[in-house]
Amino acid sequence: MPRRFDNKVAIVTGAAQGIGKAIAGKLAGEGARAAVADINPEGGEDAARSIGEGAFAVACDVSDEAQVTRLHVEGKPVLTRPNYALSR
Repeated sequence: MPRRFDNKVAIVTGAAQGIGKAIAGKLAGEGARAAVADINPEGGEDAARSIGEGAFAVACDVSDEAQVTRLHVEGKPVLTRPNYALSR
């Protein structure tokens, strides 16, 4: 049975912990490829690992325009055309 977010990509900022992590987990559980974006790379990796299938970590400080641009331009190919971007 198809899940609500199958074949969708979501970037969730501040997702290493708390509400951001919960949102990324819910999206991944519903079929999305969820980018766990956070200024804390180790925390992002831990969160993505604990969420499991569908989640992957991306180090990014969203207050730095150059890092956000790099996220889309040089990041994983799946991030070049996200369906959703959420900021907690």
